[in-house]
Amino acid sequence: MTQVIVQRTGEATGREFSNLPAASPALIELLPAPTPAADTAARELADALARALGAVPDVAERAVPYVAPDGPSVHPEPGWRKLLVLVADQAAPPIPTPLDPLVATWLTGGASYVIFPLLQEGTVAETYLSVEELRRLNASFWTATSAEDVDEVLALALLADADRRVFVSYRRGDTLEIAEQLFEALEKHRFDVFVDRFSVPKAVNFQEWLFDELAHRSMVVVLESPDLLGSAWVRDEIDFAKTHKLGHLAVHLPGGTRVQWLEDPYRVSVAADELVPPPPPDRPAVTKEHRLTEAALARVIAAIVAEHSNALLKRRGRLLSELSNALAKHPNVSQKLDLAGHLHATATRPAAGTPWAAPVRSTREYLVWTAPRPPEVDDFRTAHALCTPGPDPPGVIVTQKLFQAQRRQARMAWLAERSLVCLYE
Repeated sequence: MTQVIVQRTGEATGREFSNLPAASPALIELLPAPTPAADTAARELADALARALGAVPDVAERAVPYVAPDGPSVHPEPGWRKLLVLVADQAAPPIPTPLDPLVATWLTGGASYVIFPLLQEGTVAETYLSVEELRRLNASFWTATSAEDVDEVLALALLADADRRVFVSYRRGDTLEIAEQLFEALEKHRFDVFVDRFSVPKAVNFQEWLFDELAHRSMVVVLESPDLLGSAWVRDEIDFAKTHKLGHLAVHLPGGTRVQWLEDPYRVSVAADELVPPPPPDRPAVTKEHRLTEAALARVIAAIVAEHSNALLKRRGRLLSELSNALAKHPNVSQKLDLAGHLHATATRPAAGTPWAAPVRSTREYLVWTAPRPPEVDDFRTAHALCTPGPDPPGVIVTQKLFQAQRRQARMAWLAERSLVCLYE
């Protein structure tokens, strides 16, 4: 089973997560600066990572003794990803020289070792990262809490995709300004945002393009406005997201219609006094001219970032679980998960000219990689790498039967042929 260990330097125990549908095992080491605020930030990040990983279907979590970073338990393993997160606040002193052995291990460890400076807004990176090799690294800055960057940590640990993709579902006549506001704000947070006004080329099949874009997003953000469900396009988008179990978050706006499929834990409510300009007291409902206050916008963005961290991992885990359950019902297929969390499916067939009941049978093993979105180049690279040097066992990519426009279908077939990887929906 894929193992992920999350631990903070100096703690007696860490957390181990298994049954994760990830490409490789990972060690996430959180190294706080020697200040109370940095230590608190490291704890908050560890808890946020535990929530994200624990939300994956069938994942198992347990406490484990702290793994010495230079010990034999983890680091000699070439297949493990090792991520060191340097957590610092504004009061953090410069990293001392000579370097802590932990930092030195990561700087000299090779390609599987990655250092991620995670600093509080206002920290002078050039001062804290006192060593030239560290100054070259692109740092990330948190504002309210280090948990804002949990998705960055998961991506760097190869546990989630590095790209952030969301689909904003809204009614133009109700929330045009807010949709554009979210588009601008999310792009600054490195999201690839689909908003129909900006994202659909002219003269294309509008519905086909919408469904294709939905299939390639991690989650859908629904702006619950008064006449939201009066749009056939919005109803289709919500039905697609529900059918294919996309990640989702509702932003409930004043006077808005609640979508029954969207549960309250996945809903952010905006009050009338959080709209600009404030609506009149006798009609406290959002209109297409309204925007969110800066505080409300920051709250909505934070909720989207937090849910995005979980959405794709949960979808991949759910798909792997459903696939495993389906294979378990087939009498001629056996399966197992290896220590890295990859599914091996072995199909048993009769030898040529032999009836099924005969004792002489032939078998074929397949190594399976699940893709919760229509697969792309990195999925084929991962599946191909799992079965290298090949040709046995052959690699297989299994994905949901999502709508795909013809522009992508030909590309997927070409990639499957070139990488010698089978593609199943």
